[in-house]
Amino acid sequence: MKKTKINMLLIILPLLHFCLCIYVAVNARGYEGSWGWFIVFLADFPFSILLLPLQGHIPNLLTFGVLGTAWWYFVGWLAAFLFKGMQKLANKLRRSPEDSTPANTSN
Repeated sequence: MKKTKINMLLIILPLLHFCLCIYVAVNARGYEGSWGWFIVFLADFPFSILLLPLQGHIPNLLTFGVLGTAWWYFVGWLAAFLFKGMQKLANKLRRSPEDSTPANTSN
């Protein structure tokens, strides 16, 4: 994966999440039993469990829209970091070091 594709991951994941939050905020119905913000709660899981104490005190759009989007930025960053680390390890294992050949010790 090229560096530009990894950098796009850092933009696309939070952008999709923020668009979902805007969509839900515009279309959410505030009646008992509505599924309104539940889909965003599931998308942000397990981070959304930490956001539960904020519900009722801060509007959902701010809670999920800002903190949840930051979570998805972190998820993209972590995925890019792990991918780069695995790529370096694979390149390291693929290379055969010249030093590992046994020395000519015939007498």
